[in-house]
Amino acid sequence: MMQYSKHKKILLTIAGIVLLLGAAGALWQFASHTDSIEEGEWTYAGQFRGSVVEDGLKSFTSAKLDVSFQYPADYILFEQQNPESGPYNVYTIFISSEEPMLHSIKQARAGIGSESPPAVVFTFTQNVESQTLMEWLGSETGHSNYDPESDPTLTSESTTIDGIPAMKYRSDFGLRETDYVAFLYGDWIVLISASTAIDDAFRTVINSLQLTQQHE
Repeated sequence: MMQYSKHKKILLTIAGIVLLLGAAGALWQFASHTDSIEEGEWTYAGQFRGSVVEDGLKSFTSAKLDVSFQYPADYILFEQQNPESGPYNVYTIFISSEEPMLHSIKQARAGIGSESPPAVVFTFTQNVESQTLMEWLGSETGHSNYDPESDPTLTSESTTIDGIPAMKYRSDFGLRETDYVAFLYGDWIVLISASTAIDDAFRTVINSLQLTQQHE
């Protein structure tokens, strides 16, 4: 019995050493990465796109998507096309506060799991089935989180985005209370979402959004 107890203590000691070495390795990996990012660099959020600050705001224009908008000076922006989205050709723009986002990227580079900070997220989905906006919002494949029947927290209203009819809604049915705006634009179904914790950034983006095709 004493021999078993001795072996158990040895195994626990070895396990403790392994855990400490693993933690030390993770910390070393974390410390070895910098809190900076270069233009065009890829991260889990997409490809970084830098922008100069003018009149206290940054600006972004996408010729591919025919959109432009402004966002807060202390936020950073990433874009990417989902290679696994098939005919839906899903394209995303991810905008988040610079300091927590760079910290999250640093953790990801070091292999340390963490939750992504709140972000304003554009999702452009090719309207392959030529659905109406309400058909897409109600479909199980739309990923819009628009489900009035099972979400008692959901509130919604009709609105317009740069002259285009849109649906605006809010839900706290998930991890965070979230605002959404959805609309059809050319061949795209556009969904813009953001945690209400960054409501000011969301309003800045929405209020400055210009849809180029509308003015050609």
